[in-house]
Amino acid sequence: MLDFLERFRKLPKTLLFGISLGLLGLIGLLDTWVRIDLGLSLFYLAPIAIAAWMVGRDAGIVIATVSALTWFYAELNSHAAGDFPLTLWNTFVRLGIFWIVSTLLSSLRDAYDLESRLARTDALTGITNWRSFQELLTVEIQRAQRYPYPITLAYLDIDNFKQVNDQQGHNQGDKLLKGVAQTLTNGLRNTDVVARIGGDEFIVMMPYTNRAQAEQVLPRVHQTLLDFVHEHHFSVGFSVGVVTFEYPSTTVDDMVSVADSVMYEAKQNGKNQIAYQVL
Repeated sequence: MLDFLERFRKLPKTLLFGISLGLLGLIGLLDTWVRIDLGLSLFYLAPIAIAAWMVGRDAGIVIATVSALTWFYAELNSHAAGDFPLTLWNTFVRLGIFWIVSTLLSSLRDAYDLESRLARTDALTGITNWRSFQELLTVEIQRAQRYPYPITLAYLDIDNFKQVNDQQGHNQGDKLLKGVAQTLTNGLRNTDVVARIGGDEFIVMMPYTNRAQAEQVLPRVHQTLLDFVHEHHFSVGFSVGVVTFEYPSTTVDDMVSVADSVMYEAKQNGKNQIAYQVL
């Protein structure tokens, strides 16, 4: 059910707002035409819920207000509207209830969106976290197996990161991690995925990228990282293990493990360099 609602929510907001208005109009017509003492107040909550949950707080308030006015008009045109002050009072009461429902639903929607983002992003840097990266790489592997194309993984470790925390404090360490995440994101394509998978370890997934293409991009990104740490006086380097999987047919853990091993080769060969491998 939730998946259906999420797919429905992906429709244009103007269309969703129009659906809310259309449903509200239908309920208003029924409320006006029905001449028996049948309360339809509860049904007005449906378009309010659609607008507040799918579109946003402001849209929900608008639909809530129009719903109350529509109910008021329907009451005036029914035999039950003999006492105008009472009808007016009931309208304001319903307006207050509709506003409360709209506000609560939109707040719940915001909280749900925040929780979803936190579950898929690293809290410190704002980039993809390990759990989300696993899911994205799994999908990419399945796609690459069906329509063969290479996937390159770049496993990056910050050399001497512990010294930054010990000598300059954790605030500076956090600043370094955020800067690395931002630099990686800015230096790569939108289709590439940058994730933080450990304290000072990052990984990049580059679909449709062979070794030659990786060798064109990653040294430039590596230099940009060095420029960033030099500018902010961090005495660190970056060991990077790059593995190109020409025909990905293994698991996420296996692919990441290979990239991790190549990164350690770069460390053992003197740190602050890039090591490449093709499988």
